[in-house]
Amino acid sequence: MGSMFYKNHTIVNTGRPAGSAEDPVGYLPMAVITWNRPDLRRRVMQIVKSEKLHETAEEASAVALEQAKAWIEHHSRER
Repeated sequence: MGSMFYKNHTIVNTGRPAGSAEDPVGYLPMAVITWNRPDLRRRVMQIVKSEKLHETAEEASAVALEQAKAWIEHHSRER
């Protein structure tokens, strides 16, 4: 699991086991993105997931981080 601050967003990324946690068939990328919304006076959260399996948790976590950054880039342009 990793975490970083990117363009005023906090990203927590991981590769979660698919199938049994004791004997996974692979790992799925997942990231949680949070940021402040001053107009709402609270933090907002977005979860980014993928169903593509990866061989290691580290590989899936790295993919999740890149997907989260892409999500932030795309939604930053909309604001």
